[in-house]
Amino acid sequence: MADFKSENDDFDEREFTKNEIRVDALYLQKTDVDKRDILNLFICSYKPAKFFKQMREQGCPFKQVKGRKWLWQAKVGLQNVAVVVCRDLPFEEKYFDWIAFASTNTLIWQKLVTLMIEKDIESRLLQYLLDLRRVEVVKIMSKFIDDLIAQGRLTPEYVAQLKEQHIYANRLLLKLVREKVSPEEFAEIFNWNELLPNMSIEERLAGIPAEERLAGIPAEERLAGIKPEELVSALSPDEEERIFKLLIEKRAQKNGNGKE
Repeated sequence: MADFKSENDDFDEREFTKNEIRVDALYLQKTDVDKRDILNLFICSYKPAKFFKQMREQGCPFKQVKGRKWLWQAKVGLQNVAVVVCRDLPFEEKYFDWIAFASTNTLIWQKLVTLMIEKDIESRLLQYLLDLRRVEVVKIMSKFIDDLIAQGRLTPEYVAQLKEQHIYANRLLLKLVREKVSPEEFAEIFNWNELLPNMSIEERLAGIPAEERLAGIPAEERLAGIKPEELVSALSPDEEERIFKLLIEKRAQKNGNGKE
């Protein structure tokens, strides 16, 4: 039976007792199970020094397993109890799911996020990290983009490698790039024909004045494939009014040209 404890959880003797009772309840339900075969496991993002001290004072000291500095074990009554300290895990793929739970200020957690961004951005683990700790992951993404720019690695070829990868992470990366480079640089780096199909109407319209949405080839290219009703639904009240005035002016101008 496993229980996760983050750096925000107050893991102490009382919290341990709750899980101890759960293990006892499970044992009473399973009449064919030996209680000594049930492992009471705690997966901690940090080393629970307070809990270890309390248990030592109660005569149940936790001992670090030789050769595994991340694993601590103790015998509490008939229960086998183990504590995994995520920050001390070796950086191996089989432990990545647990390392994802380490404290965000640890080097091993930051290393995992960077690896997922650079090598495996479409993985379900990166999606999990974004859902669990989006702010911290985006900070590392921002630094990752800064490093790409500084190293001259933010190229069309690099972006092409991302086009088949996880769109949610992709959008975050695109947003960060937009904030860090000029419009001209952005246009040189990215292929709009590949980006547009994965962008929402609001993302396509962002930064385009109402006048440009009606006239000019660049705006038409960016809005290609969007139905008129979809376009109108994305407009704000002020933009609707401006578009309406422009349409009236355009029709009046067209009628005037026809009379001539």
